[in-house]
Amino acid sequence: SVIANITINQKHFLEKHELIQDMLNDKLLYGVGVSLTNICPELISLLRECPNAVVHVINGVVPIEDLTTLFDLNLKILILGFKEFRRGSQYYSRQTKTNKALLYEFLPQILEHFQVISFDNLAVKQLDVKRLLSAQDWKEFYMGDDGSFTMYIDMVKKEFARSSISNKRFKLLDDIEEMFSIVREQSKQNNKEN
Repeated sequence: SVIANITINQKHFLEKHELIQDMLNDKLLYGVGVSLTNICPELISLLRECPNAVVHVINGVVPIEDLTTLFDLNLKILILGFKEFRRGSQYYSRQTKTNKALLYEFLPQILEHFQVISFDNLAVKQLDVKRLLSAQDWKEFYMGDDGSFTMYIDMVKKEFARSSISNKRFKLLDDIEEMFSIVREQSKQNNKEN
């Protein structure tokens, strides 16, 4: 079965929260990722009303002070790695570098203040999340390399790939299972080459 989730910018989440809630109620959506831009009381309230909402933050973009504002509110958070290419290369700054270093340093304390905290594979690498887990916990919680259980779909460009940082992309097909089999095959080939 396919579980439909969306990721939406905070601005659009605030503007369209009633439509999103209707889609959740009708089971057209399961999870809602909200890309954080700035914290406000309305956002926090709506996030707390949406049981499958996950706050998305990018390593280096969101300052530690913003994360601490979200502490102990029973929220879920996803930390995404900073992509230092395409738009990311234009955005990268001394402040980005400082924010990344602070998140790395304070990650052990941050882990204690969210209901759930997760990472994409790029953030796992950048923040060396493995250093914070026992070998047994790592084996239990790490889902594997990109393309093992997940894939990336760009609905704007109508493309799919192993991950959002993959250079090799394919045109969308009518069958999600066929698309995922292509992604898995690509993952196997990459693993053989590495």
